[in-house]
Amino acid sequence: MDNIIFRRDNDAVDEPKKVPRSKIFDRKRKDLTPFISLFSEDEKLKLIRNLFERDAHNFNVFMSELNVKQTWPDAYLLMDTELKKRKIDILSSQAKSLTDRIYQVFFPEDISID
Repeated sequence: MDNIIFRRDNDAVDEPKKVPRSKIFDRKRKDLTPFISLFSEDEKLKLIRNLFERDAHNFNVFMSELNVKQTWPDAYLLMDTELKKRKIDILSSQAKSLTDRIYQVFFPEDISID
């Protein structure tokens, strides 16, 4: 016979607190510097080579479109659309590098990228 386990009131103390969806979907940019300035010259070259088929103009257009996005969902949707259009695996190291760096602008307290 199975044992029935009852929850104690203080068991919930260790559980993470739920974050309201509005805290994520309404998240505004913390830093208004251009996104392109977040990347070193070497990182830009790698992104251009690996994600933008060696086309610096398309990379710069994408970055300028990304700059006008003020909320995380808008920025993520633009990045997701661009990667899908280019048939790039979103889990590739370069795609993750791009996404993580932009994410850090909206959620600076969550991660630190070295």
